Amino acid sequence: MQKIEALRNEVREVAVAALYKQASEQFRIKRRLCELANLPYNPQEETQILTLTSLIVEPYVDSLMGVISEEEFLTKMKDVTKESIKTQIEQEQEEPIEGEEKEKLEQMVTAMMDSLLTYILPTDSQEKTFRYLQCVFGLAKEKGVAPKDIFASDELFKEVLRNVYTVEEYQERAAKGSRFLNPETLLDVLLKPVLGSLAKNEEEAAEMYEELKEEMQADPEFLKQMEASRNAFSQTMEEEIRRVYG
Repeated sequence: MQKIEALRNEVREVAVAALYKQASEQFRIKRRLCELANLPYNPQEETQILTLTSLIVEPYVDSLMGVISEEEFLTKMKDVTKESIKTQIEQEQEEPIEGEEKEKLEQMVTAMMDSLLTYILPTDSQEKTFRYLQCVFGLAKEKGVAPKDIFASDELFKEVLRNVYTVEEYQERAAKGSRFLNPETLLDVLLKPVLGSLAKNEEEAAEMYEELKEEMQADPEFLKQMEASRNAFSQTMEEEIRRVYG
């Protein structure tokens, strides 16, 4: 029992370090993207993401230890994120959201999260997670440092990334992120599920979809900003690939 607890503590240390390193990298990349696209950067988003990160640590450790399945972890992560989004939306409203409106909000956020996770999560995510951990523990042993300290060194962290992802895989991840910034992809992944949850039936949802699609295509400022964001994202990812792989 003591050995299991000691192992869990060690895994937890690594999980915390990995999750917060990932968040830190996300902030750095987002700041660079906003700089290139001439967009405002909202530091408050960092606080929100760090709060979410703190809430998924224990479920993440449970999944790594085999206490819960990957599917159960994703459900917990989705639930935490959904609550955060709903809270944010409710705080922005002048009047409390109650009754049928609250139920609609729940359906809308659930549909959006399901669609987004389906789009962004790789099919081999569990395999990559264990490969990632193996690399962290193996590299820590090789360098004579604690596994959690791998994430305190940019050079060691980049070495882990190179061992887990080939440059081609990293490029494909970047390409997928760039495709997300196409108006059509954005509409299909985020807005279509929302429309489906708001409409009375499939026919109404289809009509709302076409109307919104026409509005997006007829908005030159929106299309210009999407193109600028796409170009900025591509440049940022090219810089990241050079930074990690040389």
